[in-house]
Amino acid sequence: MEALTFPFQILKLQFDHFPVRDNPANFLRGNLGAALRRFCDCENPKACPRLGCDYGRIFDPPRDTEAPSGLRDPLRPFVLRGANPKRFELNVFDSSADRIVRAWCPSAWEVQPMVLDLTPSPLKTKFLTIDFLSPTDLRTFPPSFATLFARARDRVSTLRATYGPGPLEIDFRALGELASGVSTESCDLQQVEIFRRSASNGRIHPLGGFTGTIVYSGEFSELYPILYAGQYTGVGRKTVWGNGHYQIRFL
Repeated sequence: MEALTFPFQILKLQFDHFPVRDNPANFLRGNLGAALRRFCDCENPKACPRLGCDYGRIFDPPRDTEAPSGLRDPLRPFVLRGANPKRFELNVFDSSADRIVRAWCPSAWEVQPMVLDLTPSPLKTKFLTIDFLSPTDLRTFPPSFATLFARARDRVSTLRATYGPGPLEIDFRALGELASGVSTESCDLQQVEIFRRSASNGRIHPLGGFTGTIVYSGEFSELYPILYAGQYTGVGRKTVWGNGHYQIRFL
């Protein structure tokens, strides 16, 4: 049986000319879009077929009105990591890392290939701590483990299906039932309010969510590979701004 893996790249960038902003994530994402637009060969990148150019394919893919709710806005092939506008990382899930560098022209950069093994293995621990490092929006507060796992599972599978070797060949229902058996031991979360202003229309949009720590207890052997991959993909909404970044610790 072919190994169940999740390949992607970590693109580490350094810029010397970026000013520090109050909202570095919004500034960096907007700057990336502007760079890809300038580098695009289309006369009007926002009016082109989009999937035929780097700007459209990477930054602004067309909305699929025929897709199920929640999938009509395609997942972007990258997530932002780090709040420093001069040194930060992008996790890139397709082959666009070199084109991002070519358009953006950083002063220093490094591409680190990653291949995550999603094969389950036995775990002895029954307690798992998740630290939410950036605002996370799962539409439920506080989130049950089943909700967190479902969002991570669907996101990892969709990114792999769209930009990688294909959707996850797993039993979604069975894993969901296992996740529903995990309980919350403690929860220390805080709501964070952050906003961004759209450069295209001037509108104000929320980027907030919760940060903090949750401790879960249960059987994680079958569930852990998806949670581990979710550390790199992010979970919930607004991940291209760096939201939904979490890390796992075992007690």
